Amino acid sequence: MVHITLYNYNNRKDIINKTLTDGVSVKGLIRDGFDIVKPTVIIRWDNIFTYSYLYIEELNRYYFVDSFRVLENKTYELTLSVDVLMTYRDKILTATATVSSSDSADKYISSREDIYNVQPNFEKLTFPKQQFDKEGELIMVTIKGD
Repeated sequence: MVHITLYNYNNRKDIINKTLTDGVSVKGLIRDGFDIVKPTVIIRWDNIFTYSYLYIEELNRYYFVDSFRVLENKTYELTLSVDVLMTYRDKILTATATVSSSDSADKYISSREDIYNVQPNFEKLTFPKQQFDKEGELIMVTIKGD
């Protein structure tokens, strides 16, 4: 048996500091050979199940309730997925980093290293036609290197 605290959470999933209020404690059963990232939990509940979020004390993790199904005799089977942001909130908020190179890193891409835009930069220059002896088009290509 595991100790579960049920919550109603209806905001965005990508928020690290979720406001959880009015938790309801219940005991549950995790199936043998479970996946810690997407476990299935069985609980007994007398009312209609309306909760969307929970914390499992023994696993020290927060989970979203992805779906549930009603079994017999007021028993529910909950399919969960781990909330990584809330589970590791303290470690994430106290993490520090050193940036060693940041000339033109894209600050909107989240990864462990800087991302640079390496797509070629094309520039079209217009020349007056009087500079050329023959009629037609001229294509100039330059490559910059070290």
